Amino acid sequence: GALPNTGVKSVAHGIIVNAKTTFTRIYGAASDTTGFNYIPLPYASPTDANEIELSVDATNVNVTTGSNRTNFNITYIILEYIKS
Repeated sequence: GALPNTGVKSVAHGIIVNAKTTFTRIYGAASDTTGFNYIPLPYASPTDANEIELSVDATNVNVTTGSNRTNFNITYIILEYIKS
């Protein structure tokens, strides 16, 4: 879906997380299909408000934006993990 407007968007990932779960990579990309702009996630910028953070907890993937990024209407996030 779309990136959030200056805040956090949480989406359930459906992974059963326990003490044996280790996330090895968290990354993705967002697409603005109207303006034809594409950005990697997480997104680093010299302007703090333009940065986009990704995080994962036991239930959700969390995307945090410092500015309105709703024009990026398609987002894919890839979670790589192992269970020992």
